[in-house]
Amino acid sequence: ASVADLPGTVLLTETLSRADIYALEAACDCFVSLHRSEGFGLAVAEAMYLGKPVISTDWSATSEFVNASNGCPVRAPLVTLERNHGPYAKGSTWADPDPAHAAEPMRRLFADPALCARLGAGARLPRLGSGPFGISLLRNGIGQSCFARCQIIARSFAPRFSLRNGAAQLFPFACQSIRHQRRICQICLCLGFAF
Repeated sequence: ASVADLPGTVLLTETLSRADIYALEAACDCFVSLHRSEGFGLAVAEAMYLGKPVISTDWSATSEFVNASNGCPVRAPLVTLERNHGPYAKGSTWADPDPAHAAEPMRRLFADPALCARLGAGARLPRLGSGPFGISLLRNGIGQSCFARCQIIARSFAPRFSLRNGAAQLFPFACQSIRHQRRICQICLCLGFAF
């Protein structure tokens, strides 16, 4: 049986605008992300910012900010790929989230609205009052990693360029267009880096 055959299921197959994505995140009761690898976990972070309970793979980027006090981390043994999967090369490592373990918090959250409210409030708490978008946990973990990686990228674009003034000098060399430069600057401001 396919997902489309489940009663009450709606499959969205079109590309959504950013406004529609925000509306969908705001309308959900719980956000589930059973990913094998996640570079940042933006959708998870957005749902948490909205005070939604989240169920997320306990590996990769989301494991830096989803924990038992603000969400439901899902066990995921690591596996080594035996063949190529799209951009993931044979020999790479990714997570294999446990569907049975993910089903446990789904059942608990469905049955316990107070738990939903408590986890949703916990998801918002670490970010209140810190930075333009209120993300404090990311400054020390993911933010620092992203910034360090961007410095490496910038050096490869312009090895003679000095990074002594930080991100303000870094990003014009790391991006090919004004649109990308602005987006990276927005991300860095979100993560708490000053220009």
